[in-house]
Amino acid sequence: MNYQELITDINSCLISKDYTKAVKLSEQAVKKEPKNPEAYMLAGQASMALNDPNRAAQFFSDLVRISPKGDYFFMLGQAQAMNDDGMNAISNFEKALQKNCSTQNKGLIYKMMSMLNVEMGDFEDGLKNIENASMFISLDLDLLKNRYLCYAGLENYKQAVASCNQMKLISPSSYDAYSMILEILLKLEIYDEAEKELSRARRSVRPLPLAYYNDKARYILASGTKNDGNNISDKILKDILKVYSSALANLYKNTTDFDAVFSVFLRGVQTYLQLKDSENALRLINLMWDIPSAFRRKEPLSEFEPKAEEELEESYNSEFFGTISSMSDDEKSESFEKAKKSLTPLSKIPEKQSQNKHEDIPQYSLDIHQKEIIWELEISAYDLSGDYENMLKSAERLQGSKNISNNYLGKYYALRCKKFLNQENWKKNYENAVGYWKNQRLENPGDLLAMPYEIRCLIDLGRFEDAENMIERLPSQSRPYFTQLLEKEKSESE
Repeated sequence: MNYQELITDINSCLISKDYTKAVKLSEQAVKKEPKNPEAYMLAGQASMALNDPNRAAQFFSDLVRISPKGDYFFMLGQAQAMNDDGMNAISNFEKALQKNCSTQNKGLIYKMMSMLNVEMGDFEDGLKNIENASMFISLDLDLLKNRYLCYAGLENYKQAVASCNQMKLISPSSYDAYSMILEILLKLEIYDEAEKELSRARRSVRPLPLAYYNDKARYILASGTKNDGNNISDKILKDILKVYSSALANLYKNTTDFDAVFSVFLRGVQTYLQLKDSENALRLINLMWDIPSAFRRKEPLSEFEPKAEEELEESYNSEFFGTISSMSDDEKSESFEKAKKSLTPLSKIPEKQSQNKHEDIPQYSLDIHQKEIIWELEISAYDLSGDYENMLKSAERLQGSKNISNNYLGKYYALRCKKFLNQENWKKNYENAVGYWKNQRLENPGDLLAMPYEIRCLIDLGRFEDAENMIERLPSQSRPYFTQLLEKEKSESE
């Protein structure tokens, strides 16, 4: 097969999305005519489509060496940017501009350079590149989000919010802009306006994403603890439960996003544990093992049974407007009150026949990360209820984790359970664990988790002096927690 036939086949592969074959054929073409740029360009494009920017950058590097055109430098910079090689990407973007690449690519270059500026914390240059990009391409959501990040990074919050308002004009039903504004309002502790921002989102966004409920919970936590020394009261925690109960109702109504349902149950368990309510925590944990069944039965998060959040914010006077939208201030004006006389009541109109959108519940299985989250939650809940037999089972499962943090957690709580259950050789197991964690920190100085677990084992063994000596070697910010733990154990042993 000659060079031109290979190029024809490569283009056919790109059209049919057989990118792996396109790369292989491109490599053959390069060997046949190593000074012809076309094969390098096609190989790089196919590699990008395969999400392999590192390989693409190699092809594009050869491409600009053979043919140093502006648009080819753009391709190289784009691949390097996707490969987290920001400095070289910016360098090649600048070469593309110097060599007068196409107008469209100039706009994309400035856009990507602004993104790289944000990643590097270079917000002033980021704003300059956004301004340059707007000369070649229209301001889109990505550019406006970059501008928000630049202004927020420079603590120019008024301009940051202005950028978000422009995002709302482009995409009023997207929640991103509301969330970014809320981030600023909570940081500035402007809680009354934060509450209004949540209300604005409720009026405009359908369906409300889980991010909205997470933000509302953050608002309740931040505003509720501002005057109370960051003390989280039971009332605050119960208000947060109400928020996530609404989130669950919204998910049951609008989606079969089981990852989101899992996340809401997780928030619920964490909140119940803070309330020291092990019974409800364990109830939700059991539901987390079979999300599709919980979804099918519409299992509640709490005793609260709220409607989905958007139902709570439906338009004033649903007699005429049903659930179409919320009413604006203008619509509530005096002239609107007069105009209502011409409106047709909806009470006599039959509802649309509802169809069960979730008749076919999709398959869903937990990944190992989710299972380990549940085992960790079980440890906390069983510890709270004093059920050390079941706590031991969860700890032993968790200690098989490949994640070092979870592995250590499982190991430690398995030891602790055996102590509470007064199993044979529990002290010997603790002493072996002390030696294990000592070796871990000596062999791997970067293992910052080993020493805290070694200290906890020494405390549990009653070796208070050894524990005290090791606490002194911890970073200053970590000492108070372990000192408090040590004093508590000392007082209980007397």
